[in-house]
Amino acid sequence: INAEYGVASLTSVLSAATIFYGRWSDTRALSADIAAYVEKMINNLMDYREAMSVEEQRVRFLDVQHLDIVKAPIETMKRVYDFLELQWTPEAESAALHYLADHPKEKAINSYSAEAFGIDEDVINKQFERYISRFLAAK
Repeated sequence: INAEYGVASLTSVLSAATIFYGRWSDTRALSADIAAYVEKMINNLMDYREAMSVEEQRVRFLDVQHLDIVKAPIETMKRVYDFLELQWTPEAESAALHYLADHPKEKAINSYSAEAFGIDEDVINKQFERYISRFLAAK
């Protein structure tokens, strides 16, 4: 997932939810508002995290990529359980496997076009450059 897809996805959800209220009938304005809000939120969270020592970050944060969940959901959940010091039990695995069977990836495919929301890929990539370089660059 890239930054412009994420902003387009959030714009899609919020535009559907707010269209009834008429506040954002202009999806371009909505996507710009969302991008500005998310940028501020992400930068605040990154500032908070980066103020910690590397060791403190290691014990307080587990970075999980969306692609990790898509490609290897069970292995990723095992990492989360391990990080949280929870036991991965046969019941947990069974529940996860049942959930995955009931929610196939193909069933929930959404397609978002950045252009449909007036999102300029270069602007978004510049806006989220700090986040992209830390979490999404060539992993």
